[in-house]
Amino acid sequence: MKRNRSLVIGIIIGMLAMSGGPMLASAAIAKIEAYTNSDMTFTFDGEKKELPSEYEVLVYKDRSYVPVRFIAENLGATVDWNDETKIIALTSAKQEIPQKPEDVDKTIYKALPLFKENSDLKVTADMYGEDSKGDRIWFTVKNKTDAPIQLNQMATKITADGKEYSMDSKRAIDFDKRWYNDLRKDNEVQGFILLPTAIKDPEKMQIELTFITQGTDKSETVSFDIAL
Repeated sequence: MKRNRSLVIGIIIGMLAMSGGPMLASAAIAKIEAYTNSDMTFTFDGEKKELPSEYEVLVYKDRSYVPVRFIAENLGATVDWNDETKIIALTSAKQEIPQKPEDVDKTIYKALPLFKENSDLKVTADMYGEDSKGDRIWFTVKNKTDAPIQLNQMATKITADGKEYSMDSKRAIDFDKRWYNDLRKDNEVQGFILLPTAIKDPEKMQIELTFITQGTDKSETVSFDIAL
C-alpha cells in the first residue's frame, strides 16, 4: 500500500507541474525541489523496456517517482485522469475465464534468448543446440550475492509439450562440469543443460533451474517458458 501511494503522489506531482497557472495558488499544492534521473532501467516479467522520451523519473527525498501510465500500461492496466474531480483512475486488466479446455493454459512461451533477474541472480537462457550427445540449452548465470552458489543440474525440472521429464537417466558424464564450480559474487559463467534423450523436436518447453547457496540450506529456482 505504501508503494502504491508513493506512485500516485509521483504522477500527481508531474501533472501539477504541467498544469501551471492558477492551480499553484491552491492550499493543497506545495512547491518542492526534485531531480530527474535518466539512469533507470525497467523490466517487466524479465523483459527490458526503454522509458519513452516524453517521460521522466523524479527523485525526491531519496525516493524515485516513476510515470504511472508507463508502468500501468506495461502491466496491462489503463490510466485515466479526471481534471474536474482530480482523480487518477487505474484499472487492472480483467483476466478472462477460460471457456474451452485449450484456453486453460495461459502460459506465454517466448523464443530465445530470454533472461530473468532479481536481487540474487541474473540468468539468461541463451540458445538451443543439437549434437550427437543430445539436445541442450545454454545458460549464462551471474551471481549478485556475497555467498558462492552452484547450479544443481540433477534437480532440473523439464516439461516439453505438456509431458514432464526428469534428469534421473543422466550419467555423470552428461552433466556440464562448469556448474560444479562455485560461482562467486559478480562472476558470470556460461554452460549447458543436456536434455533427456526422450525429448524429440519439442515445440514448447518449461525448464526450471535450481541454485543452491554453498554452506547453507538455501535454494532458489528460476524457470523459463521457451518457444522452440
